[in-house]
Amino acid sequence: VAVDTNTNYIRHLSDAPFQIIHGDFLDTSLDGTFDLAHCRYVLIHNRQSQTMLEKLCALIKPAGFLVVEEPDFTSAKLLNNDPNLSQQRVNNAICRMFELMQLDPAYGLSLPEKIATAGLQVLKVDARIHLNRGGDTMARMMGESTRALRDKYIATGAANGTDIEKYIENANCAGFWMAYYSTVTVIATRSSEDSS
Repeated sequence: VAVDTNTNYIRHLSDAPFQIIHGDFLDTSLDGTFDLAHCRYVLIHNRQSQTMLEKLCALIKPAGFLVVEEPDFTSAKLLNNDPNLSQQRVNNAICRMFELMQLDPAYGLSLPEKIATAGLQVLKVDARIHLNRGGDTMARMMGESTRALRDKYIATGAANGTDIEKYIENANCAGFWMAYYSTVTVIATRSSEDSS
């Protein structure tokens, strides 16, 4: 079962045994419980993330698993000895954009505690830093994301148009290395004795 407000990329999974539900996760009624639930880069973008996480945890069967992956944008770090501070200013703008929307740019760091508090047993926590040279897939994705969000980043007051262009240039320069952000993955389970 897949639930999303945009199902364009999963339409090919419309036949059994798959079920696609177009809609908001919190407004969607799901029958029964699941052996496995997964979400990636969803909670950080939602002010109702705690309610969403609690609903996810409640959907897990005893001895079932929850896998959640969320980013931490505060871990971005410039690695080159470059006196140009454009890269850091754009990183600051990314974090500030989340804060202005009353969202946490470091959401991934609090994920293990949030899942444990919601009643599941945390089995494993893995944090992966996205350390890439310019031109790598991740670097290019961050460059294109910055191009798309240019106006929002500038509106934070933390970066300007010149900073944005330099960031995009660096994202495509093979000699430029950057830790763009981290992804925190949490694998948790509901105790087999827990029938709630």
